[in-house]
Amino acid sequence: MNETLRREAPATSHADSVSSPVSAPAAAIQAAARAALKSVEVIPKPGPLTWELLVTDGHVRAARLRRLQPGIIAFAILLLVGGAIVIGLAPNIQPATSVASRIQQKLADIHRRAELAFTALGQLPLRVERPDRLPPDREIREVVDAMLASLASSGDLPQGNLTFEQIDEDAFWAGNWGTERVSYLESGDTYLLGAYAHVGPSGSTQPVRWVGAVKKIDGKWQYASIGWGGLYMPPGLASVPPQSIAVSLDPFLPPLPPETTKK
Repeated sequence: MNETLRREAPATSHADSVSSPVSAPAAAIQAAARAALKSVEVIPKPGPLTWELLVTDGHVRAARLRRLQPGIIAFAILLLVGGAIVIGLAPNIQPATSVASRIQQKLADIHRRAELAFTALGQLPLRVERPDRLPPDREIREVVDAMLASLASSGDLPQGNLTFEQIDEDAFWAGNWGTERVSYLESGDTYLLGAYAHVGPSGSTQPVRWVGAVKKIDGKWQYASIGWGGLYMPPGLASVPPQSIAVSLDPFLPPLPPETTKK
């Protein structure tokens, strides 16, 4: 028995001697790791500063408003300036309906002026200086043809045997046209003509008052007699009432009487 124990003992010692070199390094590593973990200091999470504890939502909103304040002030100034400009321009700003009504009123005034002017002219007594020298009405057509031909070729009224005399507006509307001549008013490419002639047989002539208008339209001169009470309309020539060409006659028409002018 003793011999058996002696034999087993060396085996056990040999096993311990083999295992010791293998486990020692592992134990050392574990010990070093535990020591490293113990040496690491846990840094606590920093808490809020004292002044941060005093900041509320109201402070934040106030700070944002302070940043926006310059822009708000600038916008308010722009609104004030724009309002002042609008107030200054307000008397000159009119809606489209107001402009249209003013145009209609202007046209109505021109038509009224034309009606009154030619009505007054037609009611005037004939102021014929020398009735025996009045040309017959058939010569009116010849005068118109010669006038249109001269205007088309030279842009001027004819000269020579035909006498055209420019007079002022007061003399024209008073019927002071003389005898054996054509009196006229001129404005741009528009002429207003007036003359006396006679109708009827040579032994029983009757003086008449003739008024015509000439205007350049689309590069061509056109003529029309003014047809109204007390005015003679030569046969064979175009005629129109004064209201139909009132805008063209506007530069020649006298102003409305004060009692008919709208305030």
